[in-house]
Amino acid sequence: MIQAKVPAGCLAACAATLLGSLATPGAPGAASSFSKDALWDDGKAELNLYDAEAPLYGEKRRFEARMIVVKEDFKKDLRVKSDDGPVPGRTLEVLKLNHLRVIPGGSYDHHEMVSAYLDREAFRPVKLTMSHFESCGITFVEVLPEGDHLAHTSHSYWDKEGDRTLQLPFGVGDLLYDALPLQIRGMDLATMQTRSYKVLPSQMSGKVRNLTLASMTLRVAGKEKVQVPAGEFEVFQVELSRPEGKDRYYFEVMFPHRLVKMETAEGGIYRLRKSLRLDYWNFQANGDEQRLK
Repeated sequence: MIQAKVPAGCLAACAATLLGSLATPGAPGAASSFSKDALWDDGKAELNLYDAEAPLYGEKRRFEARMIVVKEDFKKDLRVKSDDGPVPGRTLEVLKLNHLRVIPGGSYDHHEMVSAYLDREAFRPVKLTMSHFESCGITFVEVLPEGDHLAHTSHSYWDKEGDRTLQLPFGVGDLLYDALPLQIRGMDLATMQTRSYKVLPSQMSGKVRNLTLASMTLRVAGKEKVQVPAGEFEVFQVELSRPEGKDRYYFEVMFPHRLVKMETAEGGIYRLRKSLRLDYWNFQANGDEQRLK
């Protein structure tokens, strides 16, 4: 793939302009008490562990899924975590969602992870990446909001997919499906009205697909109590209607509005088993895995 070289100064200026354009007042999930809360400044991550099920090769598989939310300083030009911490004019604060899962697949397991980065101020996506690997090969996707479109770059081992970069229309009110488990938490679910959105479908897959934004509708179905392995929670049930069917998210009513349960149109289900705040990157010794039991 041949790419034109752009002066670094231009890249920085363009990136700053594009990232700034995401902070449009009134945009879905715009700055809220959720994203601004001091909880995210404690130097730790929220680590949620789920007992999960999902279909694969026509059979239901059981596995553990993890969703991690953490605040980071994010370089505007490179769109990566800043090793230098906050730098005036060069970085912005983001909340990052890492969604990880290893799905049993008989003689070879499927390893998948999505990272979704939301500008903490506007609570709009600034980057999304996905990696998938199993014993057959590796697939990687990067999605970057660029003004009125997404720059979608993919690398796949599948025939007719290969390496490619596409531009996908993306308006200020559009959403990324894979960021919704975090972005919905910043919405005012107590007063939110039913609304339709254009949404980029999930990119979590061994194949590069779902390259067209689809019309989806978000609706708060009301409050209820749910029982999961982590206990009983009062939750808002949020329904996402999409072409494949209906997803149901269950977010706890109390702050920080963790995702307690999730049911997908494809037959997947997540049930919260454990939730903790942990600077997990400082626990690398043999035996530290017991903190997650």
